[in-house]
Amino acid sequence: MQRLDHADGTRSWVVAVPGTRAAGLTGDVPTDNGTNLALEGGVPDVMTRAVVAAMGEAGIGADEPVALVGHSQGGMVATSVAAATVGTYAVRLVVTAGSPDVPAVPPPGAATLTLRHREDAVTILDGKVGERGGPRTLSVVRDLAATGGPLRPSFTEAHAVAGYVRTGALVDDALGDLPADDPVRRALTDVLGEQRVSATTTQVTVAVGPPPDPVAPATPTVARPLDAAPAAPLGAQPPWPPAPDVPWSPAATGRAWSVLSPSTSSTTARS
Repeated sequence: MQRLDHADGTRSWVVAVPGTRAAGLTGDVPTDNGTNLALEGGVPDVMTRAVVAAMGEAGIGADEPVALVGHSQGGMVATSVAAATVGTYAVRLVVTAGSPDVPAVPPPGAATLTLRHREDAVTILDGKVGERGGPRTLSVVRDLAATGGPLRPSFTEAHAVAGYVRTGALVDDALGDLPADDPVRRALTDVLGEQRVSATTTQVTVAVGPPPDPVAPATPTVARPLDAAPAAPLGAQPPWPPAPDVPWSPAATGRAWSVLSPSTSSTTARS
């Protein structure tokens, strides 16, 4: 997560979510295939709730522009978080790389930038084949075999995040073809600004444990410095999908989880 402090005194945020890290369906790693299945099925998942909680702990203001970015599973989580926080945070942009279009409905009010490789099978797990696009969306598609990538990329090569980092260089060219008032260009400007910014980067770790005891459920909390005010219990977060009068508990996801103490670093650069 990056906090961007702009020269004019305003602030914006970039929240990056990692992709799948574990092949199992359960365990102590939340970025697993269990989370993938939950996202595909449209049911509550650990990572969406953890990212929303981390954003709250970071102190993101309701009017501070936010970009949510993710590769593979991370892109699905970013889209899910954008939908879950409508009216809470000013999410201007969702950037996905190598992700299926899940959730299928674009986040209300946010522009979308998608990066895809033609050879990447993961991007069609949503059942859609062919080009993507639509209002408030910029789709950048790269043919690896024709642009210096492997002539016959393996599944791993086609989906690797390193390849998508190189594909990201094509975004500037794609933006150059868009009018100044294009939603994606405006969203990027809202978040990144046009002048010098100071970036503070915080890495947040999510820990997952076994399901809580149904008799005496443990309420996970976000760890804070010892001299800070007590953190609100994560169980107080609103349910997703929204359900009136139904309180959420850790058991809703089948696993208890918590956001651990973050590590932080700062840099200054020109946007």
